[in-house]
Amino acid sequence: MNQPKSIKIAIFIYFAAIALSFIGAIPNYLAADPRPPLFGVLLTWVIMYGLLIGLGYAIKIGKNWARQTNAIITAISLVTVFFAGTSPSLSTDISQIILVVNNIASVAVLILLYTNTSNDWFKAVKA
Repeated sequence: MNQPKSIKIAIFIYFAAIALSFIGAIPNYLAADPRPPLFGVLLTWVIMYGLLIGLGYAIKIGKNWARQTNAIITAISLVTVFFAGTSPSLSTDISQIILVVNNIASVAVLILLYTNTSNDWFKAVKA
């Protein structure tokens, strides 16, 4: 079964949100006072973004566990933003705007990954 359009759009939005998040992380780091050690920040970014990219790839090839993991991450992020209003670690307005945009994108990805055509595709890939 060919990958449905809903999956293709979800993957595009997912990776665009990761890129946007990384772009927003840079001014957030530069605005931090005091600034954390660069090595630690870079190591954290490599691990975090590496895991997110790997998760996106797993979704792209039809791994249902990756789709479920993404749903859990999205839910945790939304609950955090709902109760905190924003992430307390964000120190720039642009980073806060990016957080809101990424949460909207995450919900869109979640909806697209659980449409009927997407569900059928994940079942077909598993079989």
